[in-house]
Amino acid sequence: MRVTSRPRMSFVVVICSLAIPSTAWADKVDLRPNGTSDRIAVVSKDHVTYLPARRIELVKSVPGSGHARYIRRTSNGDLYVTGAGLEGTLLHSRDGGSTWKSKSYSIENMRFMSAFTILRDDTFIIVFMPPGKHRVLIAHSGDLGRTWSVTQPKIDLGPYTEAYAYNSDLLERPDGELLLTLDLRAGPDAINDEDGNPLPLVLKGSFPHLFRSKDGGKTWREQSLITMYGGEAHLLELPDGNLLQCVRKQRWHRLPGDPVKPMDAKLLSGYRPEFDSEERRKENSEGTNRVKNMFIGESRDGGHTWTDERQVTSFLQCSGDMALLPNGTLVLEFLHRYPDDVANTGIRARISDDTGKTWRDETYILSQGNSKDIDSGSCYPGTIAMPNGTLISICANWVNGRTRLEAVHWKPLSATARRAKTPPRKKSRTFVNSLGMKMIEVEAKPFDSWTPDMTRYNRLPLSGQAPDVAFALNRPRVPLRVAMKGDYYLGEFPVTNGMYRQFVEDTDHRKPQGRLVDFFWLHKSGAPWDMKGFDGKNLPVTGVNNQDAVAFCKWLSKREGRTYRVPRYYEFEFANRAGTDQRFWWGEQPDVRKMNFGRSLIGHPTPVGSYPPNPWGFYDLHGNVWQYCINDGRTDSHGRGRWGGWGSAFNSPSRMTGADAWSNFNEGPNLMRLLSAGFRLACDADQGTARPRDLKKPTIVAAGNRGQELPELEVTVGKRIDMGPIPTNAAFFMATANGTWILNNKRSADKGKTWQACEPIGEAFCQLRDGTIISMPNGGSPETRLNFPDPLSGKSTLPVRVSTDDWKTVKTFRASFQVPLARFFYPVRGLIELDDGRLLMTMYGRMHGDRIREDSPVGFELRTPWIKTRVIVVQSKDRGKSWQYLSTVSYNPQLGFEGQNESDLIRLPSGLLAVFMRTGIHGYVDKHGRKNLDQPLLVSWSADNGTNWSDPQRIHVGDRLIAGIYPRALLTKQNVLAVLRCRPDGSVIFSPNGDGGFWSDEHIYYRPGNGPRHAGMQDMALIGPNTMLVVDVVHKGAWRVEGVPITVTKKARKVERPR
Repeated sequence: MRVTSRPRMSFVVVICSLAIPSTAWADKVDLRPNGTSDRIAVVSKDHVTYLPARRIELVKSVPGSGHARYIRRTSNGDLYVTGAGLEGTLLHSRDGGSTWKSKSYSIENMRFMSAFTILRDDTFIIVFMPPGKHRVLIAHSGDLGRTWSVTQPKIDLGPYTEAYAYNSDLLERPDGELLLTLDLRAGPDAINDEDGNPLPLVLKGSFPHLFRSKDGGKTWREQSLITMYGGEAHLLELPDGNLLQCVRKQRWHRLPGDPVKPMDAKLLSGYRPEFDSEERRKENSEGTNRVKNMFIGESRDGGHTWTDERQVTSFLQCSGDMALLPNGTLVLEFLHRYPDDVANTGIRARISDDTGKTWRDETYILSQGNSKDIDSGSCYPGTIAMPNGTLISICANWVNGRTRLEAVHWKPLSATARRAKTPPRKKSRTFVNSLGMKMIEVEAKPFDSWTPDMTRYNRLPLSGQAPDVAFALNRPRVPLRVAMKGDYYLGEFPVTNGMYRQFVEDTDHRKPQGRLVDFFWLHKSGAPWDMKGFDGKNLPVTGVNNQDAVAFCKWLSKREGRTYRVPRYYEFEFANRAGTDQRFWWGEQPDVRKMNFGRSLIGHPTPVGSYPPNPWGFYDLHGNVWQYCINDGRTDSHGRGRWGGWGSAFNSPSRMTGADAWSNFNEGPNLMRLLSAGFRLACDADQGTARPRDLKKPTIVAAGNRGQELPELEVTVGKRIDMGPIPTNAAFFMATANGTWILNNKRSADKGKTWQACEPIGEAFCQLRDGTIISMPNGGSPETRLNFPDPLSGKSTLPVRVSTDDWKTVKTFRASFQVPLARFFYPVRGLIELDDGRLLMTMYGRMHGDRIREDSPVGFELRTPWIKTRVIVVQSKDRGKSWQYLSTVSYNPQLGFEGQNESDLIRLPSGLLAVFMRTGIHGYVDKHGRKNLDQPLLVSWSADNGTNWSDPQRIHVGDRLIAGIYPRALLTKQNVLAVLRCRPDGSVIFSPNGDGGFWSDEHIYYRPGNGPRHAGMQDMALIGPNTMLVVDVVHKGAWRVEGVPITVTKKARKVERPR
């Protein structure tokens, strides 16, 4: 058989773009040729765009579910295609996929082809499963598929009983190591064992694993788990050596924490139950999948461990394949398993410009089947990147009444072309009102809102139904389709003090007055116009309630002859999201560079427009001040109606930010006047016609709109320094002001060249301004733990060591501690001297009554349970002789297994104090979907020398959540804040402006995997103005320390010279 194509065409992007109402998808996209040109479709929101493509027929007619998902390249550039639907056939192209020939091959006992690859030496390898009980066999060919030899490798499956090689993958690494993905099960249906007995929960489901071969696939070793509850994992190696995996996550059984109904679980993973096909009705039943989505994850250690797993597609997507184009664009293809309102069953793709961290909004439609037969488009995809920047994708496509197998040559839009060719949003009309505020028109469209409908919330119980939303912060967000009431205008900024002053002066209305609990839990109240940080003309007005907002709108409406109001809930959310489907218009995490919220550590509102606008031109929809909105429907003259606050404020912790964050104020907005709440103007679209008092230009303008500008850092790492053995796996390291290094029980005066024995330095230590070193016992000491025999008296003692000669000689005394209701506490790391001479120290432990237990039999059986601890601060006014309880930094028994512990305390350049705390070692919802391993590193700040503390905040570097144990914090001479964290790997993270609100860089200095074992309790100290030494504890016959010097400096700002 010889297959030819149409004449070769160049990929000059010519785009046909159609705007289609969201209710008009019933006709689906049309992939038929446009004249003489084949095409693919790109769907984004309510637009479909067509791009040129080449479709080459490979097989004239294939049955449903005919898989041909493997396309591979030999060393000379030839292409080969095969798969489970082409068993016994290889399709071969010598000209880059323009023409194809088929040839037959024979492998004894072959039944289901599971994987195919071509090694760098042109050896062909096929993995397959023969008939009968599931066994995995591997065939090799050294002559381009003419002859084959078959082996059955011995694979240790324990504790599983069966290996399934459905749609698996093979990857050859640069060193010749082969990686094979297999799905392991403990029973034939993944729910019950061979005898029909239910499997234990830990073994229910399918578990994708990675197996390794160092001899070309003859033997396979080192089983490692990829993820839980899924299958058909495919692999891709990135240029930096990291690996990506895409996997279909699928689960039929219920896990602890799941909603009772499968439908509710499916809704959480992106299912939309509104399509009415037969298959959709089946999916709406109770006996079906709870999860069925495409996920990707990343490995930084060659596939031994996988992290950063994230969902990429909505519900009902099947096995995917990945390709990386020469320009760094990542393409993930997958089978969309059921017809929906966009297209029928077929192959689709999503695009990432940052190797999978974020994904473009649009979806590429490469093929589709017949709407009456879902199997007509059910070919699992295979794709390969070509040197010219195009892709060849193997797809099943419905053409002229049959399903044919095609090689689709196509090219995604580049990031630049995508921006240039995206159909422009209709330019919004604007007007400038009499107060100088620009009002911007918003074209309303139906959208999936994350905001609960309060009218619906109240109405459902009256009709005998249970409410389907919570009357609180509604997470995980459950989309609710909302039909907007019509186009509207919204203020570019919140109402300012300057605007509100004109209203007060004209009407003698009451002046703003309010109260505040700030980010640091400090209370204040008063008139904002008399308070520094709240009184500026261009600051948003605060200290008002809904009645004030209604009175202002009534006054302005009369003044101009148009009807003003505050926004409806959905109007605010719609404008806030600006067409995106993320918590913020820039991504999923709050960012101090783009909004003023608690972690910005500013403590008061900023002038309107201090941060960048969203894509629709609106400022301060995230952060600065809460903004009153109302549920659908008009208010009366007293402002009565269902109100809430949207957008978050300068004092909001991270969890209370985002487009899905709203506040149901406790006392009701008609009673509560907050120094963190204001409002924004809105009006219907028909009010936008010009009025006599309108201004030509706005007088309220953005205050810079650049946000918080932070310096870039340059991080360099020196050669490792052998610092010799230590007696334990925990390192305690100090560099004194005179340059002496102290490491556990030895000291060095020559930067580690020679060492002398000394008293153990302890675990919590610091050097006072007069040079005195003060230290508490370390973890190996019998008196490490501070026990309180009588919690009601709260009295105990602990030995304290001091030295005035850089730890040459050490004196010990017993210090008294007074901590009411204490049971036990450990002093760990956090010890500092304040400017007034007081010493502060953080400790972790338990108070009398702290008995929240974890679901752990070990925790139950411990004589003195150490789980669910809290972090407290004690102070000493006599240089460590006596200590008194000062405050609790954090106690949250619902977080993680251990609670908060292993803390370090530091004073920041701003004068704030910061405490960094371990909660566990994981920092994510685990692979079973359980949240009890959600144990990130936390930071909390104090603005009053440790008496009150902010809500503990998670730490992200980009989108990466930072977890780990045993944190150590320090400041460089340039005031860069560095924090060490350990386990499961070790890294140092950096905050460029030294306050810990934003983290820009991370240097990972060890990863788990091959090589020596690394201990999890390590340390770090400053050994130069901007150089820190990390002491990495490694096991090489015994525990030794290797010093890792890391220098971090701020890059010089580029100054543009005047021309």
